[in-house]
Amino acid sequence: MKPDNLFSFKLFGKSLYADVIKNRWLYLAFFESVTGLTLLIYLLLGTMKLAPISFAYLFGWSFFISGILLSGFSFNLLTRKNDNYYFLLLPASNFEKLFTKVILLYVVFPPLMFLSLMFVGGAGNFLNEILFSAKAIEFNYLISKLSGFVIAYAIFSPLFVFGSIYFNELGIVKTVLSIAGILFVYTMFVLIVYNLLFWDSIDGFGFMLKRGFVFAYPTVYKALPLLQDVIDIIIFGIKYLLAPFFLVMSYLALKEKEV
Repeated sequence: MKPDNLFSFKLFGKSLYADVIKNRWLYLAFFESVTGLTLLIYLLLGTMKLAPISFAYLFGWSFFISGILLSGFSFNLLTRKNDNYYFLLLPASNFEKLFTKVILLYVVFPPLMFLSLMFVGGAGNFLNEILFSAKAIEFNYLISKLSGFVIAYAIFSPLFVFGSIYFNELGIVKTVLSIAGILFVYTMFVLIVYNLLFWDSIDGFGFMLKRGFVFAYPTVYKALPLLQDVIDIIIFGIKYLLAPFFLVMSYLALKEKEV
């Protein structure tokens, strides 16, 4: 294992090659399963005669969930004793090992998943026309909602990479539970605090869910003009700072595993 403060393209290439070769059958089975399951759901939607927008959202969710699963299991080797030793003793720095996963998740996965969706679109349209006399949906429309899901994947994927390193077992499950716990605590805090502050200005709880956050009704905005600014800052942080922050945290967690 080389010193951690160095980066070598040669050793990075060897790390990338070792990862792909060791996990090639796992990656192949993953993409086959994702493609098969997405195609099955596509056909089920065809039997239900749903609007084309449903198929577009299917493609988006398929991309997002597949990417998150791949991220959540990206460092699964660390949970198995023998593979743990193999991974930690690779002649590459922790940065090179993390960069290997970044390349696989952000450079290799998206085009492969796009090809998978192309196959599903073609095969799904063909089978739906033959079996259910359903009208074919243009592929450009099928991917019309994909951009938003791709951005969401790019933002939240590093969080699951960190979880796969930090948690010893069931990393992806513990990461999801951690996110759910944080959102629950945040929501309850906002509901309780703002209802105590503005109990005489709003009816009931006086809150609604929007863009994933708890927003107050306009009466509260008038009473607390800075609330929207605070929310905008939080959203800005999630969009532009969450991913790099958890990539850095993943690197530090990987160094901790080495120790």
